[in-house]
Amino acid sequence: MANNAEMMDGNSEKPASKPAFSKSQLLVSGLYQQRRDLLSALLDGNRIYTKSEVDSLIQTYLNKEAV
Repeated sequence: MANNAEMMDGNSEKPASKPAFSKSQLLVSGLYQQRRDLLSALLDGNRIYTKSEVDSLIQTYLNKEAV
């Protein structure tokens, strides 16, 4: 793991990435308890998602105009 001096110099291996979760992890998460049905329909079981990606998918769906 790179120490702070290496990170400041730009010599670190990789920048820290945001945590990502599978569809099944998100469905059992308390964070999305009220949106489980929606997430079940929106998310692909073969992908992983960050919290910001999931929030964006939810907002995009909720903001769509009803037909």
